[in-house]
Amino acid sequence: MESKINISIGGKWHFYDIVAAAYEMGLLKTFYTTIYFKNKALVESAFGQRLNLGNRTCSYFPSFDVHSNFFPEMYPKVLRKMGLINDGQALKMRCNLFDEWTEKVISPCRIFHSQDGFCLKTAKKMKENGSTIIVDRGIISATYLKSLSEKEYAKYGIKKEYADCSIMDKCHQEHLLADYILVPTNTVKKSLIAEGIESQKIEIIPYGVDLNFFNLVDSVRTVSNVFRILFVGEISFRKGCHYLLDAWNKIRLKNSELILIGHIEKEFEVYLKNYTGKNFRIITYISQSKLKDYYKEASLFILPSLAEGSARVIYEAMACGLPVIYTEMSGSVARDGIDGFEISAYSVDAICEKIIYMYYHRKQCIEMGEEGKSWIKNYSKENYRIRIQQIYQKILSIKR
Repeated sequence: MESKINISIGGKWHFYDIVAAAYEMGLLKTFYTTIYFKNKALVESAFGQRLNLGNRTCSYFPSFDVHSNFFPEMYPKVLRKMGLINDGQALKMRCNLFDEWTEKVISPCRIFHSQDGFCLKTAKKMKENGSTIIVDRGIISATYLKSLSEKEYAKYGIKKEYADCSIMDKCHQEHLLADYILVPTNTVKKSLIAEGIESQKIEIIPYGVDLNFFNLVDSVRTVSNVFRILFVGEISFRKGCHYLLDAWNKIRLKNSELILIGHIEKEFEVYLKNYTGKNFRIITYISQSKLKDYYKEASLFILPSLAEGSARVIYEAMACGLPVIYTEMSGSVARDGIDGFEISAYSVDAICEKIIYMYYHRKQCIEMGEEGKSWIKNYSKENYRIRIQQIYQKILSIKR
């Protein structure tokens, strides 16, 4: 069997760096994905930038190595927009359609690397053909998410299950089948072990940030008259936004502002009505280029998340020189007391305490941001690709 790598990913984000890692080694065979734009002129046009098409293309590897099929992603999305299916049903359909497609078109390879939820049939086929199977798990286990949804939403009389829970069993079967599982943090690893997955096949590989793109602040920040706190991510219960807003409403600091940037979870919209006009802003959509400006103007970044893998927004904020407040569940690579503060999840008081401390210690706030800016250089996209390559080299060194 040839020593080549097939990568099958039904999404985007850091997975393009996985493809780039294989390509840099000269081992990329084919990258199977959903929406991918090979027309660079379209991506770079005003239309392409407005639609953020840059998230669905990559210059790190050639387009002729990409085999894409938009249907598994777009068809469930259309049905969901029409109200015919819910989020969980849409995710399950997308995963299954993509898996069925890749199983039919994929060719033999030495290593098959995919994303959990999207690859059970294809992984079985590849395993039978002698491939080594690598599966990525980017967030804490679905069992934990299911428990979280049952407890947290119930507090507000809401019945909802995270979309990830719709593919719980499929993900578990993929984890059992895989030879290696890549996770971003030890928290995610522990959650999989609790589900009966062997610890020795789980590898922890933190994500990477584009330092060239987000490294905006060349000089040391100065104390601003306005203390501006920034949150980036889905504005939702899972992200702990209700605890953040409760804390913000409680502390009422002068010359301060809270900005939340992200899509608003449908179930969270009702909760938000209690907080209209209380010195905070919500921005539901923003381009990456404009997002950099908000990182630049902020004094502090906060992510009070209740469940993550390893939130990339923390990497971005640190790269821009922001101190960070984060929960133990956010998967942060920041150092508690050096780059910011780790707090307990589910705690309004913990959020209040650290925001107030940062508010009255502005110079220390700036110093922490500088510490984090230096530390996050260890977590560049380039270093992430090197860590992926080390896994590939480890597998290829094993004689079959």
